[in-house]
Amino acid sequence: MVKELPIKVLYIRDDKDIGRYVEERLVRHGIAVNAVGDRQAHAAIRDRDAYDVLCADITAINRDSFHDLHKLIGGNNVPPMIMITSPETAADAGKYNDLGPICFIVRDADGRYLDMLPRLIERLSYPQTRIRQKREIEKILRETEERLLMSQKNEVIGMLAGGIAHDFNNILATILGYASFLKGKATQEDVFFNGLAAIEDSAVRASDLTSQIMSQLRGGKAEIKTLSINQVIGDVYKLIKKTFDKSIRIVLDLDEHISMIKADTAQMKQIVLSLSINARDIMPGGGVLTIKTFMSRVPDDRTGTGKDIPPGAYVAVGISDTGSGMDERTGRQIRGPHFSKNKGRGTAGPGLSVVNDIVKAHGGWIDVKSEVGAGTQFVILLPASENNQDAPITESGAVEGGSETILVVDDETQIVKMLRRILADSGYRVLYSDSGAEGVRIFEEKGKEINLVLLDIMMPGMGGKEVMSRLLSLRPDAKILLVSGFSQQDRHRDLMGMGAAGFIGKPFVIRDLLKKIRNILG
Repeated sequence: MVKELPIKVLYIRDDKDIGRYVEERLVRHGIAVNAVGDRQAHAAIRDRDAYDVLCADITAINRDSFHDLHKLIGGNNVPPMIMITSPETAADAGKYNDLGPICFIVRDADGRYLDMLPRLIERLSYPQTRIRQKREIEKILRETEERLLMSQKNEVIGMLAGGIAHDFNNILATILGYASFLKGKATQEDVFFNGLAAIEDSAVRASDLTSQIMSQLRGGKAEIKTLSINQVIGDVYKLIKKTFDKSIRIVLDLDEHISMIKADTAQMKQIVLSLSINARDIMPGGGVLTIKTFMSRVPDDRTGTGKDIPPGAYVAVGISDTGSGMDERTGRQIRGPHFSKNKGRGTAGPGLSVVNDIVKAHGGWIDVKSEVGAGTQFVILLPASENNQDAPITESGAVEGGSETILVVDDETQIVKMLRRILADSGYRVLYSDSGAEGVRIFEEKGKEINLVLLDIMMPGMGGKEVMSRLLSLRPDAKILLVSGFSQQDRHRDLMGMGAAGFIGKPFVIRDLLKKIRNILG
């Protein structure tokens, strides 16, 4: 709803006492006044849409100056004009008649008869305020339309990017699947082991990059899962070790016994990478970047600590540098928008305010300690997870296979071929289908002998949700493992609520898939 606009008056005054009296009377009636002298009038009047009425002391502005103002405004757009005169100057009023309609108020030496000025301004300004009101409404409608168009554009871009991410993750799933499968068959002495490891690592990093892009397109909406912050730091370390200048020594001091956390993997990498980049850029001549993890407990009694964080167990991440440090004033600004310690050096990381927002969104807390010439240390506390059910598999060695029957339902032919090969190699009997409808038909015929269904959520025709509903109607105790390369956590959460036994996102390391299958089958 558009608010009623106040009447705006440009008042060109001369006598300071009378001018102050006029200004006070107008303000008391809710009229917005800009009181200026003759010299400031030309600059003030340039915005012709800013005022509803022009008011001037006849002694404050001569005819030529007033004529110049009249020309500056433009003949057809001149707001109503009121000239305040005294008996001594009333005879000069006729000199202004050719400039258009002007109302004159004759005051005496004590300023009497000026009491009628506010009411006169209200009457004269009515058309002008209605015009400004209309312009304001048009401006709001125009801005609203622009925001709507931008929102629709972003929605279309998001849908397009989501579809691309889905297809890209399906491609990565085949690459990562075969790479991790072949790597598992090789030993470290094999000539192609390092090459397979590099392919596997690159595919995982490409998947993480896709997740980060999708996270930004979702407006920073997180996909929470149980994860190891040490593993996140390890992944970031591989990147910065190759890209940071050799003059910066990177030291990792990671506690192997810390708890898991529930967090968005891409956002955690964003935090560690951003703070590492800031540390790098604050040490142009080289230095030491230290990243450490440890457990921390916030006690119930925190009197005097000033920490706005609930008591409990936390996983702590410390990132410190040996750079120039920050003074107290700069330290207070670190949570400002787009701030970075290396302001002006073109860091690729987000402002530290973004880091702060991510930490807060995860129920955590961030602190900074710094002194000029003594470096800077950031400490991040993230709530420790009590449940490691979805933690990534990191142990080495072969994963136990089985002899059960698994039905693979996926519209991507290459993924179906890969899963058939890998699952069969692990001892499983594999049935397969490249469409939801065909998968339901196979289950209708052989449902009693099928121990697990690997079901892709996003398929043309009969989608994963409908297929799952049909399968459970045929056999309520059916075990279904959801698989998807589409980054929509809410969707697979809904299906989990319908009775799915688990979820794994594409691309996946084969070890993780086999472990999850074994956990479901028991």
